[in-house]
Amino acid sequence: MSNVTYHVSSLSGGIVLSPYEDPKEDFVYVVTLGGTIDKDYPKLTSGYAFEFGDQSAAERILKAHPNLGISYKIKSICKKDSLEITSDDRRDLVSYIITTIKYRPIYLELLRIVVTHGTDTMIETAMYIKNSLSEEDRARVVIAFTGATKPERFVDSDASFNVGC
Repeated sequence: MSNVTYHVSSLSGGIVLSPYEDPKEDFVYVVTLGGTIDKDYPKLTSGYAFEFGDQSAAERILKAHPNLGISYKIKSICKKDSLEITSDDRRDLVSYIITTIKYRPIYLELLRIVVTHGTDTMIETAMYIKNSLSEEDRARVVIAFTGATKPERFVDSDASFNVGC
């Protein structure tokens, strides 16, 4: 296989690991791990800490924008603050990515994966993924990591913009 050059570029609230190619397919895999983007108001009236709801922020955002012209599949790995994400969670993410690459539809030459993640340890997870994938696998996927500074449930959240809507 020929050498492929990769870049890590910082986006508004995210990181992209990708070969220098443009994906042409209109399908996106969305993988959620929790983080501020997915936090919800406490269900208990006396609660102070945010909780994670049943539906991810990415799912709510994408459902609210049905005219994007993309198809997507959402997979939840965990619902945690990024400071609580473990090596096991990262291994589960790698396993899902490798399985998705291996069993991708034949017409998808280059997979697009968006990972929603808390911002505190996003870089550690992105580097873990980069170091865990083979060169051949990295050449077949664009992975964009994103999160939010405020929960998606907040009116002034940057979550929708960071997911791409």
